[in-house]
Amino acid sequence: MSLSRVSNFYRKNKAGYLFASPWLIGFLALTLIPMLASIVFSISRWDGLNLSSIQWVGLDNYRRALWVQPEPLHGYTNMDKAITLTQCDEQGRPLGERTIPRLTTLTWHGSTTESGDYILHYRSPAGDSPGDQPIYILVSPADLADRLVLTNRSPDLSGDPLVYTALWNTAYYSLLSVPLGLAVALFLALLLNQRIRGIGIFRTIFYMPSVIGGVATLMMWLYIFDPDFGLLNTMLRYVHNIAISWGLATPGWEPPRWLMDPNWSKPALIVMILWGAGAAMLIF
Repeated sequence: MSLSRVSNFYRKNKAGYLFASPWLIGFLALTLIPMLASIVFSISRWDGLNLSSIQWVGLDNYRRALWVQPEPLHGYTNMDKAITLTQCDEQGRPLGERTIPRLTTLTWHGSTTESGDYILHYRSPAGDSPGDQPIYILVSPADLADRLVLTNRSPDLSGDPLVYTALWNTAYYSLLSVPLGLAVALFLALLLNQRIRGIGIFRTIFYMPSVIGGVATLMMWLYIFDPDFGLLNTMLRYVHNIAISWGLATPGWEPPRWLMDPNWSKPALIVMILWGAGAAMLIF
């Protein structure tokens, strides 16, 4: 394609690019750049304050979160030779280097520094620690994996339990919201593809949730799912009282607390997503 044709192409489509530019800018600033930054941060160590402090750690963060995060009271022994590590106090403040003899067992009781280093300790067989006090050693995750051998690991290698909770919540939400959202969108598309009078009004009504502002949508759902005064629980209590009067239910039942209950918050979020299925309806 010649330069003149390219110039004519962009000149003819300039208005379209101008109309699309707010979305493109929002996508770059609010979606693409944060996604790339999260990938970089996940394979780095960063204090969250100074960009110059970012350190490349590879997959170490994933290993610590998913599998090899050590549990308290586990021993680590340098098997091959004496090694030199950083001695510290009980709070993890460095005191200088210290050579640890071969076959010395270090124990971890769950203490870490703000930078993610482990505070291990041992008792010197030579008795050179005052009052036979433990000697504290600062060990980075890399040294823990490369220079020490785990000798007393418990059967629990699950790492951070919050990681698995987050993975379960993500899988639960994705595996239910995506198929249900597509099914509802397809149903609406078939329903609104009928040739009846006023079909345009119905199409507008079902598409309207997709263009309502996020703040207004949030306030509406907070009102609906409020556990004490919300519209949904008020209706459920009303139906329950009718069931009691008919002898179909017993007093004492309380409706779910929805967004305040870990068991009901995910279904509530899925319902909120399905309310905006009108946007996906256009695909069909």
